[in-house]
Amino acid sequence: MSTALQWTALGAVTACGAGAGLLFDLYRTATSRYAVLRRFVPALDALFGILSAVLVFRVLLAVNHGQLRMYVFLGLAAGLAAYFALLSPAFVRIASRLFALAEGTLRVLGRLARLGVLRPLGWSVRALARLADLAFLLAAALVTGLARLLLALMKPPSVWLARKTAPAFARMFPPTGRVRRMLRTARRAMSGLRRLMGGKGGNAGPEA
Repeated sequence: MSTALQWTALGAVTACGAGAGLLFDLYRTATSRYAVLRRFVPALDALFGILSAVLVFRVLLAVNHGQLRMYVFLGLAAGLAAYFALLSPAFVRIASRLFALAEGTLRVLGRLARLGVLRPLGWSVRALARLADLAFLLAAALVTGLARLLLALMKPPSVWLARKTAPAFARMFPPTGRVRRMLRTARRAMSGLRRLMGGKGGNAGPEA
């Protein structure tokens, strides 16, 4: 391997070390701000280590065909040390502000969504529910009116049919003696009630 290629690989792995430090600060800032991420810190640590190793290997594969030399580890360490010594405090502040800006933006978007979408949607749902209630009441009133009209139209034919068919049913099913006696008793009672009502009406005239 030529000297120029070695210097290129050293610079690349040094940049990888600095980039890994930057990603670590971003990851550390996110886990410190959000309690949800702190619950999965062990799994996230393992994932971060795997992704960092894959990134370094991809860079080495591109610059020196994946050969591991001593200068590779030295370059990674130098990049990490230089980043944490020079850039880490400033980047942590910048990352914190970026996260705060993202949270504020999401809150504003959430309020706009509630005002522009959710509230009109709620109003529309309530309006549709009221319209459905009104339509149900109108339909119930219409059905009731039609049923009453139909019964009123069917009443005269049904009465006429009952009058016409009653003698035939009486001939087909003649009443027994007990039923005849009950019918005669009922007729007598109705006749007596009519006479009594008529007598009261006739007596009321002279008194007036």
